[in-house]
Amino acid sequence: MRGRWLTAAVLALLGSGTWCAAQSSEPGIGPALLETKDGQFQGRLLRQDKEMLWVSKAAADGSVFEAGIPLADIKKIRLPTPRVFAAAGVAADEAQIQAVHEALDRLILSLKPFRGLTGIPIDEAILHKGQVFTRQGRWREAIRQFEDILQQPYECEQKAVARLRAGVASELAGDPKAALKYLEGAVLPEDDDELLSTAVFSRATALAAEGRHEDALLDYLRLVVFYPYVQNNELRGLEASVACYAEIEDWESLHKTVQWMQQEFPAARETRHAEEMQEARRLQMEAAGTIMDEEAAAPVEASEPTPAEDSKPAGGTDTEDIKTD
Repeated sequence: MRGRWLTAAVLALLGSGTWCAAQSSEPGIGPALLETKDGQFQGRLLRQDKEMLWVSKAAADGSVFEAGIPLADIKKIRLPTPRVFAAAGVAADEAQIQAVHEALDRLILSLKPFRGLTGIPIDEAILHKGQVFTRQGRWREAIRQFEDILQQPYECEQKAVARLRAGVASELAGDPKAALKYLEGAVLPEDDDELLSTAVFSRATALAAEGRHEDALLDYLRLVVFYPYVQNNELRGLEASVACYAEIEDWESLHKTVQWMQQEFPAARETRHAEEMQEARRLQMEAAGTIMDEEAAAPVEASEPTPAEDSKPAGGTDTEDIKTD
């Protein structure tokens, strides 16, 4: 039932045309609102010829004529949001995804002659296509879409996101060096916790794969401390941190992290895995003199909480309980 509903939703969003408005028999792309230094008007984009943009616009008597506008005079072009952008976010099964890919391809092809003009949503369309490829696990094809945006000579707001998405796809494709090329030094989107978490976790995983475990720990614990409730960051970040502590032989931090997970998340899969990682290093830990206080992980009889304790969110991580350097 849910699959049929999604299919109907995708088809409704795609509709018969590319844009929000119904597809027109008129030539060109539009309707578009063009803002120029002399004012604004409605028209349809016909072609770009060197330093001129040719559009069709309506005269006062209702007739339509072509006009050329110098590119230097154009401030902004506003087009309706293409329906396929919403469809790309809800497409689930293979048929829906294929329909979205085909609609995006048509849209990108129609916008290509106007690429680089401010307000033309071709880079947003390519970004959506890359994200659909990512959801399919087609990492290399996704990276090609993101690279297409990054290689353009003009600046656009999609470049920052494309860089992060390319880094994430590279890490998922098993290429940590390429992932770090994109993700190290990248500007993180402070207004998008989901993308920030995805990018930082991928960067940490790539750093760990390259043997830079201390740097990876900084990223993992950043998510644990500052974004614990996004994408299960607390549990997955602690689990990944245990692996890093094992690699750098920081046995005390490893043991304390496992104890914390046993106390706060005793039934979690991540906790069981952390326990297994600790058990695999038990002989090394004991040889180093690490005190394996098994009773410390047992539940403690509840006492009257102090005001500070009472205000602490359930399941939250106290930064004093985890070593970050």
